[in-house]
Amino acid sequence: MKNKYIKRRGHIYAVVRKPESVEHLSPTSVLHEVHKEYALQLKQHSNGLIGTDITPPGKLKFSSLGGGLVFNGTGAAIRGPEFEDILNRCRHERGYYLAPESARGGGYYYRPRDVDPVRQLALTVFPAHAHALIALESAGKTSARVINGLISDLRAVFVQETPYEPLAFSVHPEESMLHIHLCYSVVDERHNLLHEGNQLGQPAKNFLGMGRIGTLRLVEFGLWPESDAVDIRDTIRRKLRQFGSVPIDWRLHETLDGHLEAYFRASRDPKVTLAYEVALEAYRKHVQVVRATRPDVLIEANANLRDQLDRANARLKAPQGLQVVESPAQAIKLLDDITDLIMQLSARKVPPAHLLYAADHVVPVVTGGWRVSPQLVRIADAFCANPQYAQHATDLAEALSEANTTAEVTSQAFRERNLQLDQISSICEKLEEAEARIDVLEGELRDLTPTEAIQLLQGIVQMLPLLFHRKEVPEKLGFATEYVVPDRTGGWRIAPALMLMVSRIISDPDNANMVEELRHALSEAVSTAQATSRAKEQKRDRNDQQPRR
Repeated sequence: MKNKYIKRRGHIYAVVRKPESVEHLSPTSVLHEVHKEYALQLKQHSNGLIGTDITPPGKLKFSSLGGGLVFNGTGAAIRGPEFEDILNRCRHERGYYLAPESARGGGYYYRPRDVDPVRQLALTVFPAHAHALIALESAGKTSARVINGLISDLRAVFVQETPYEPLAFSVHPEESMLHIHLCYSVVDERHNLLHEGNQLGQPAKNFLGMGRIGTLRLVEFGLWPESDAVDIRDTIRRKLRQFGSVPIDWRLHETLDGHLEAYFRASRDPKVTLAYEVALEAYRKHVQVVRATRPDVLIEANANLRDQLDRANARLKAPQGLQVVESPAQAIKLLDDITDLIMQLSARKVPPAHLLYAADHVVPVVTGGWRVSPQLVRIADAFCANPQYAQHATDLAEALSEANTTAEVTSQAFRERNLQLDQISSICEKLEEAEARIDVLEGELRDLTPTEAIQLLQGIVQMLPLLFHRKEVPEKLGFATEYVVPDRTGGWRIAPALMLMVSRIISDPDNANMVEELRHALSEAVSTAQATSRAKEQKRDRNDQQPRR
């Protein structure tokens, strides 16, 4: 009969039973490479379902860590084969523990019982921390020293909080999210069980679980509502009363987060702190997208939209407080007052008291401005179509046309104003991005040789006309896009960091033989940038002078 209790994959608390499990834990093994590719495929598939992904392209995200790092139980760095040998030797040599048994004549004796001695805990780095480390790696800042300090802290907490013996640590940087496997033994060298267990040697599990830890982390970092953590905090308090300590997996993740948070927040290098802030904001947006796809959130949002629709339909079907329009003359007077009211509102003036009643007959437009209410338009059309009021039809149609025209003109003005604000906001965002790029470039251009600087300036000269004509920049010139920034005219200018670097190279006596060529290349690049900016400005002036249709 098939066992109805099917073991789920992905538990952070796991027994290491087979050689394949040991090989998976070793980041240098062939089997681990296969599993890594499979994990990346699953990650790509899940991101496609959600519609968001903040993982940078490419497989080798941590070049300074290679394919991964391994450490022994004391925290010293070792090689992959040594890591596998430690775990396999423990599996074979400590495969049983001595359990006390009562003897018939009194007293007791020890009986060997089989047990799987090697266990492992998977500790995942918080995504914002991991992506900040990836960004720093791409800027040339190694993560190895951070990982070494992290392993030392995790080992100290594990030894202090548990009776188990740490065997080894394995750092997996390339499959899905950066994580660490803490491998430990529940049996010592004398075959004593290191915890109080049942007859099978199984301990009472003081673990919180990866799902609860993930939610609680999001709440702790302010990315998730506190209401989702109420039950989790109750679970931690219950386990604290039961075991006398918080769950060990949560305690280790707290240590991990605290170590990395201190590294990013207390760093004297502003680029480290900036990389973390950018990664945290990107992860915040990612979390919002993920949360919006949850069924309960979608149901709640759908219910709110239905309530808004019902309220809007109720207002359309049963308007309250509107003045009753009983004659064409009254409708003409109301439309004239609506025209005056819209003009007052568009000029941002307080309307006179005698016009306030007309506000019930105008409705706001989503893009800004107002329009005559559909009820009043239907009433005016009915009066115009009624032969009884033929003598008022012309005046009524003119009053309605004037009110609609005034409303349309003000709405168009609001739309143009909003478009201008959007353009200004877009320009400001581009300027901020350019300033951020300038800050990065100031630290990246120090090692340019005169020849490299000349090649870079020549590439900019070739690339700027392509940008002006909105043509695709070839891959061989793509590097030059990082060294130009947009200006306020809509054109481009040479990045100040590059200008500063070229001036330093020119002033260096060792580069005297290259000065003329450098000055010529710089002059040509600056002239090209100024020419494209002037062309952009002239094009915009011509567009502004053309009459609007």
